[in-house]
Amino acid sequence: VAWMITVAPAGFGRGAPVSASVAATLAFLCGIAAPLLAASHRRAARHLGISAFLALVTLTWLLASPSLQPSRLDPVRAAIGGIAWGLFALSWRDRWEVRRQPEPDPDVPLLQPRAHLPPLAAVIVAFGALVSLAILVLAWRVRDPDRALLAQAVAVACAVALITAASGVAVARGRRYTAGARRLTHRAVRQLLVLIVFAVLGAVVMMLR
Repeated sequence: VAWMITVAPAGFGRGAPVSASVAATLAFLCGIAAPLLAASHRRAARHLGISAFLALVTLTWLLASPSLQPSRLDPVRAAIGGIAWGLFALSWRDRWEVRRQPEPDPDVPLLQPRAHLPPLAAVIVAFGALVSLAILVLAWRVRDPDRALLAQAVAVACAVALITAASGVAVARGRRYTAGARRLTHRAVRQLLVLIVFAVLGAVVMMLR
């Protein structure tokens, strides 16, 4: 997504040199190949997905500098591109060296699945899913072209956050605590706060209609 929003328009835009298009294409191939190699060749995948990808992206921007003039930049696209680059950084946040997990003890009995869902777990998840779908549907009703893209981005972010928060709250309800730990945990409180914040953002999307 970060490549499509911030790199492709510069590398394949009007007036971009062939070298910029080649660098953008190579960056795209590196970004696609790196996750595929992460399981078998982790160090090579990180060099390909971080070092080579960022180097080729920077080279594309340098070669296609006329396309990056402030007068030709879209603020909404720039904001979405910034969010996409943040997600790119989070996707490669783990350490270079993966700690080897000890071999499981063959004599340990297997964990049995839960016979029943936590109380109100299905209701909480269903509520989050329905509200998420409602926000996505409302975003499609924005007719102003200048605000439609922003509404779609906010709606997708709200939907993902609501589903995540609802799932976290539902799972947290099924954990066992001691007698003195009946209050909400910090994780559950954070999930509830995220749920409330993005519900408010969903209301903002409704106001953008």
